[in-house]
Amino acid sequence: MAGSPCQFNDFDNGLIMFVNVKEFWLDTSGHASLGGKALTPGQNGYVGQPGILYMTDNGIHLPIAQNIENLQFEYNGDLNNDGLLDGFQPWDNSWTSDQIMKIRQIRIIVVGRTPSRFVSVSGKVPANIYNYRRPTISDSQGSLTDDYHRRFVLETAANVRNLSLNIYNSGQR
Repeated sequence: MAGSPCQFNDFDNGLIMFVNVKEFWLDTSGHASLGGKALTPGQNGYVGQPGILYMTDNGIHLPIAQNIENLQFEYNGDLNNDGLLDGFQPWDNSWTSDQIMKIRQIRIIVVGRTPSRFVSVSGKVPANIYNYRRPTISDSQGSLTDDYHRRFVLETAANVRNLSLNIYNSGQR
């Protein structure tokens, strides 16, 4: 390779890794923008309706689910250095990079609702049962009044893997 600091055999028996980043996001308005660019309905999989959960992979937006009302992520780690996990909490912009590196679990919470409200419910809706109102999830306020859309809450937690893997390793020999 003329003019290159690389030798002809620098990459023999080497490993090339391609990082495939997938973004999960909820369109709450039907007029989404990613990376400062407005998305156009009908292009690259973007539907242009509120309440759709997407996974974006290499610029293609894949609708995963409709009628999604809330998407929350919470993080668990030993952020105060006491040797114990602190418990799940929403993202905090004041976290330092050292604290972020100590995150060990991520909880994902998805709230879906029926597309149409129920015309009526048999009997009286029990107090403190939030099937027919928006629940408080993480740092999102709930509603105090029933709107007769039935809610479904899905929650899972994932351990952070490859905690010591640096995907931006310079690969120096």
